[in-house]
Amino acid sequence: MYSSKLARHVSSVHIEQGQVLGETHRPVQKVYFPHSGIISCVVELSGGAAIETGMIGNDGAWGAGQALDGKVSLNHVVMQVAGMASVMDSDRCGCSRMDILHFAVC
Repeated sequence: MYSSKLARHVSSVHIEQGQVLGETHRPVQKVYFPHSGIISCVVELSGGAAIETGMIGNDGAWGAGQALDGKVSLNHVVMQVAGMASVMDSDRCGCSRMDILHFAVC
């Protein structure tokens, strides 16, 4: 079902509401493939305001693109609704884009 290159590095975890998954301009430590719940990507503005720029549910992933590129988050990323996710260290993501796309779709 999952790409064998990725599956051996993945674990399932419960992520609490409000847990920060990534900070703006900071290295991405983990790649998240949510099974339930909602991941929220937010741009923080000067003065303390914020704009939500994306929501990721069970049909997506967060951190995969960064793991293949510069490993830096462009957004503040938080778990908006608690849920389960498959998680792997971004350093373990030494695979192809097709492997990640296949994993996210399965």
